[in-house]
Amino acid sequence: MKTRTANIDLNNLTDQEHDIIAQKNVYADSIGATAEHRQNLIKQALQQHQDAIQAEQEAKERKKAERQAQKEHEKQQLELARKQYEQILASDTLINAYIANNINPQKMRASLQKMRYEQGDFRGVFELEKNKFEKLSYLKSLNLKFLDKINS
Repeated sequence: MKTRTANIDLNNLTDQEHDIIAQKNVYADSIGATAEHRQNLIKQALQQHQDAIQAEQEAKERKKAERQAQKEHEKQQLELARKQYEQILASDTLINAYIANNINPQKMRASLQKMRYEQGDFRGVFELEKNKFEKLSYLKSLNLKFLDKINS
């Protein structure tokens, strides 16, 4: 086999690369390839294999970087949401604006929140909304545009 792959170091190859060489040798035998042609077939196949591995690694690194960037973005969004919650909580006017923009009393079911709403405890109603500022899935459904007018 070393005569067939004279210019290739067989000691540092993976099992998959050994399989590639074996396949190319079988193919070279079937077409009666010259030694030089055989070498070119093997080198080309090994290069394509290495290129594919490198492309796969680069794709994995890109996806990892994208996931990290997404996590950082989500972390920043949740930090902003925490600040918005604290900002609203600090002002009765903002609590009332939040409730007007995000809570429909007709759709409230029997709950502690409905009881507080009916008693006029709007701060208590808002405090029960805190979980919506802690998860992006809830946060996306909130209408916080009233804060833009205040913060600009």
